[in-house]
Amino acid sequence: MPAHHYLSVSTDDHITCIDLANPERRNALNDELLIELIEALSRAAHDSRVVILGAQTVSGVWSAGFDIMSLPTDGSMPDPATSPFDRALATLRELPIPVIAVVDGGSWGGGCNLALSCDLIVATHEASFAITPAKLGVAYDSAGIADFLAALPVNIAREMFFTAEPVTAARLERLGVVNAVSDSPASARETARDLARTIASRAPLSLASIKAEISAQTSPAAADVAELLRLREQAWASKDFMEGRDAFTERRSPNFRGE
Repeated sequence: MPAHHYLSVSTDDHITCIDLANPERRNALNDELLIELIEALSRAAHDSRVVILGAQTVSGVWSAGFDIMSLPTDGSMPDPATSPFDRALATLRELPIPVIAVVDGGSWGGGCNLALSCDLIVATHEASFAITPAKLGVAYDSAGIADFLAALPVNIAREMFFTAEPVTAARLERLGVVNAVSDSPASARETARDLARTIASRAPLSLASIKAEISAQTSPAAADVAELLRLREQAWASKDFMEGRDAFTERRSPNFRGE
């Protein structure tokens, strides 16, 4: 396992846990942290079946968002092709395994985008979510807005962008955005762990295909139809499908191998 300066990473039982660990900056998403995150997520796609993405909450903040010191000051826009932040979000979207965010405290700006780009969200009652470009006077790129439109009812996305005010985890749970709200960080972790164990027991090729289909059908970006077909065909032709069918008829738990 490589050394990390801005993350805490562990893997067990096909589950990789990644925590943001940049306490001096309240887990601000600087380039170095984001590059480590991209590498950790990519490794998890090979080593695990589920990722739990959390943070070492500092002063009630899960993540203070994109490090504004990394923003250009010459009037130019950040280039999504070279920006570690955009590449990290793209890695999350394209990762072939599910990612569960565990949020405790404020999730602001890019941190909010990071959490909502995950497939499932477990939060504490202390968690809140705010997207703040309107407070900084900057625009937000199309892919980032697509993440919010995929995760939120459109009028809630509008409200969050237009007001830049935080929305509570309890409200987002009522809207079906947050999957579960827990009373403490420990119980949120355990809820996420239970979800991860269940997901890790399911057929990996089936999950990869389903995740890609959901992404394609909830994002305005053009879908790679050929790749979606390849993933579906791979799942149907897999040994896991035969194992799932056999386990069903034999009334036993399947042993999926991702083959």
